Amino acid sequence: MRWLSHGVVKKSKYTIYDLSSEFIKKVPDYAIMIEQVGEHLILYEIEFHDADVTVDLENIGHILL
Repeated sequence: MRWLSHGVVKKSKYTIYDLSSEFIKKVPDYAIMIEQVGEHLILYEIEFHDADVTVDLENIGHILL
């Protein structure tokens, strides 16, 4: 587990196969990649409770989740 200044990154207990339908729903071409190299893909989870967000030059701020 690696600590960031505002969060934690850890290897996920899930595999790409566990979440493949969600990835494919967002990007249908991922189905090919998962089929070809899925066994080599490792998922990580990032947990954070606040973030600095920039939407555009007029909309910049700090949010708490």
